[in-house]
Amino acid sequence: MVELGGGGASERADAEEDEAGGGVSAAARATGASAQPAPRFYFQISESSAATPLSIEENDARAVMELVDRTGLARAEPQRICGALLRAADAEGALSKRAFDQCMQVLALGAQLKAQERTRCAVLLSSIYYAFDRGNDGRVDALELATGFSILCGGNKSSKLVYAWDLLADADGALTRRGLWRYMRSFLTVLMALSSASGTLTAKELTRAVDDSAVWVSARVFADLRAADAATRITFTDLADWYTEGLERSAAPGFMTSPWLELLDMSKWGAALGGA
Repeated sequence: MVELGGGGASERADAEEDEAGGGVSAAARATGASAQPAPRFYFQISESSAATPLSIEENDARAVMELVDRTGLARAEPQRICGALLRAADAEGALSKRAFDQCMQVLALGAQLKAQERTRCAVLLSSIYYAFDRGNDGRVDALELATGFSILCGGNKSSKLVYAWDLLADADGALTRRGLWRYMRSFLTVLMALSSASGTLTAKELTRAVDDSAVWVSARVFADLRAADAATRITFTDLADWYTEGLERSAAPGFMTSPWLELLDMSKWGAALGGA
């Protein structure tokens, strides 16, 4: 079995050194293209003016669309793809790089891919895995990886939000503040790994940018919940109300403060490329 992108610690260190000075995202590198000045998507993901933005350039979007289309991920239910990742985890809930590679060989990198397509897709898949490897030890939280990986699967934004919510929710279907932070962090980790930020930040800087943004979003939601006399846990209905309407009249709805969640719908990526 061939590991995606090699997987060795030294290779990863070399790749991160190249990324830190290159200004080219993993997605853009997969196409062999340089970064472009006009992004297809650009979001400020926290209220801090110093926060790293989520910027998806045309080459990034094209590489992602090739990945989900040619591998069939865009036509696969998240229950099948993400469920396989969860089943491959060890007893501690961690997924090794080798186990991830084995899953991708079966689920995504099939015989339908040409050699160059396989290489490009493998680069992107490995970049996603390594974005979750915060300890740089070749083991990631399988639950968070599966949550974020659902972005690449079939279905619209709402169905993916529901699926991911059920992965992290407690027996009553609710999330604590930390649970909501993990939920948002999982999605942001995948999106930032596919963005231009992956070509300008070190692994530690990228992790910090994601964590800070997830903290900000979660704090904003719970601040609105407190104003609406809610407790310290949030239901999916609360989240849906926050996103579409806001939880109180003085609070901006989530689609205005966190519009990057629209990127969970892969059709938005294709539409930004003119249906490509």
